[in-house]
Amino acid sequence: MKKIAAILTILLSTNISYGAAYCPSPNEYRSKMEYFQYKALGMMAKPDISVSEADALWKEQENYMNSTFPNCIQYFQTMAAPDCEKLRVLATSYIMLDKGKKVTAKSQINSLNSHLSNKCPVDYKTLRFMIDD
Repeated sequence: MKKIAAILTILLSTNISYGAAYCPSPNEYRSKMEYFQYKALGMMAKPDISVSEADALWKEQENYMNSTFPNCIQYFQTMAAPDCEKLRVLATSYIMLDKGKKVTAKSQINSLNSHLSNKCPVDYKTLRFMIDD
């Protein structure tokens, strides 16, 4: 069972190259966030948790969070027919960025093709609402 979980973690946190960066679906993103929460709760329940274990989990989550936005931007820049639901992941990953990265991220979102507003009107409007100050 641990091997399956490790394989799924690797698959969810790495890029899959099909001509574009991998942007997770909302369900995959939510599952990954739940994974981090459950793992942290499990660590807190252990009486002998080490700082290195907690640090490793922190770094794993930070790496995932830092890679999601750029991967999703690349996904939307390179996919001719992107999955509209993934705009929710882009919006969420934008919100989770450090404040210092948001200016650049916002300009990247603004540079996305206008076909997204036609193909995914509701999700695109939601994205615009989430990034507008």
